[in-house]
Amino acid sequence: KGGLKPSALIIGALGRCGKGATWVAEQCGVTPIKWDMQETKGGGPFKALLDVDVLVNCIYLTSKIPSFLTKEMITPPGRKLSVFVDVSCDTSNPNNPFPIYNQGTTLTAPILSVGDEKAPLDVVAIDHLPSLIPLESSINYSKDLIPYIKELIEKDAFFTKPVWKDAGDLYLSKLKEAGL
Repeated sequence: KGGLKPSALIIGALGRCGKGATWVAEQCGVTPIKWDMQETKGGGPFKALLDVDVLVNCIYLTSKIPSFLTKEMITPPGRKLSVFVDVSCDTSNPNNPFPIYNQGTTLTAPILSVGDEKAPLDVVAIDHLPSLIPLESSINYSKDLIPYIKELIEKDAFFTKPVWKDAGDLYLSKLKEAGL
C-alpha cells in the first residue's frame, strides 16, 4: 500500500511453523508481531487481529478453544486486515479457531476471498505450506524421526517399542479393513 511495508502478526510464532513464518516475513523486510500461547491464553475472539495487514496462523491445535476471529468480525467496514494465511489449515476440525472460511486453497489457486464483496479478506490456506521451507522441515523431521529409526536395531522393536507397536497395529487394522 503506497510503498509502505505491511504490518503482520503471526500466531503460534514460537513453534516450528511460526518460526519459519517469522523468518519469511523478516526476509521480506517485515518485522512481525509475534503471538503465542501467552497472548492467546485468555481466549478469543481478538479484535486486535483486525488491526494488521497480514495475519498468519501457525498454531498447533490440540483441543477446543474459543474462536480467534469470527465471520461477523471480518465483515464490518474499517478492518485493516486484508490477508489471512492459515498455515495450520484446520478447516475440517470442529475446533478450528478461525471459522471464517470452509475450504482450502492450492498452489494453482492460492487465494479464496471471503467476507464482504467490497472489502474481501483474502485467505491463503494451502495444506502443505510448511513444505515451502524444505530445509527446516527436513532437519526437524529428521531430528524427530531418527530416535525411532534407531530403535529398529532391536530385533523385537515391533513388539516392545510403543511407536513401532502402534504402527504395526495400525497396518494390520488397515489390512483387515481392506479385506486382506
